[in-house]
Amino acid sequence: SAVEETMVKRREELDNLTDNTGKSTSMNVILVGLCLVGLLALTLADSSTGEWEPQWIPDTEGWKTLMNKRAHQAARIVDNQQRWDAYVSLTVAGLLTPNYTKNGYEVVDAPAEIYEELKALLEEGMDHLRKEASVDQISGEKCDFISVPNSRDILRRLQPLHEEWAGVKLRPSNAYGLRLYREGNWLTMHTDNHKSHIISSVLHVARDVDEPYPLVIEGYDGKTVAVDLLPGQMLFYESAKCFHGRPRPMKGNFYTSLFIHYAPVDYNGEKIVERAAAAFGRERYHTVLTQDNKYAEVQLKGTGWYNPACPDNWCDLSQEVITVKTGSHDEL
Repeated sequence: SAVEETMVKRREELDNLTDNTGKSTSMNVILVGLCLVGLLALTLADSSTGEWEPQWIPDTEGWKTLMNKRAHQAARIVDNQQRWDAYVSLTVAGLLTPNYTKNGYEVVDAPAEIYEELKALLEEGMDHLRKEASVDQISGEKCDFISVPNSRDILRRLQPLHEEWAGVKLRPSNAYGLRLYREGNWLTMHTDNHKSHIISSVLHVARDVDEPYPLVIEGYDGKTVAVDLLPGQMLFYESAKCFHGRPRPMKGNFYTSLFIHYAPVDYNGEKIVERAAAAFGRERYHTVLTQDNKYAEVQLKGTGWYNPACPDNWCDLSQEVITVKTGSHDEL
């Protein structure tokens, strides 16, 4: 049947998904079982009711307004699997993952010695590039990649800075990169691995671009901000909670960064997808609300969100790109 074919296809997709350590995630294993159950019982409904505005965490006015809008968009996704993935990612980020900082992100200078090490590694590795494994949230050609041999040492050295920013003790997860985005690459708006990528940073190393290629992030003030990191800057962010991406296609030769991830020592993401499903409820998932021009259409690539009808794939993307002054860049 069509349902059985969809089940098989989704199981194959989930089996092939990996996190950015290259290993299959437990979240995908959980999703397989839940998706199979959900698809067997699925019935669509077209309804003008069923609005969902729970007690989002944190309860700042901007964040609540933003999350409510995302919930309205998720409720109007027609594709069954995309609607499921949207509800899961929204619920995990907005209801089940605590926040640790005031606004969810901050731009700072990276330690100079680590930045210089990564620049030297990039220069040496440009003649020995390999292709990154497929990442379903990235559109365009596969990104190029340079491995960082001392990534565990970099994690150790950067951990105190992340702990100071987040205000909690952390356990290291992984440092991933260097990824080189190329002409035409763009990255959907998404949140990261709910078990291991809770407190994170992007350390920008170098770029050769024709125009800024900003990191777009949504903080607890409810604002969608396009941040143009300068080489040697890093952006701390709560990566399992704040939706972020690069929805504007890259124009230029390359753009490369290192991605650093930690989790609080007392954080437990086990069975969080089951808890998410219980929070938004099977009846809500089975109900597709009628389209409303107040809410731009959302589609998903993997678990990443984008707006197919909007410029640069995200309607809330400001055309203004901000550059943040930090200590070593105070000449801006």
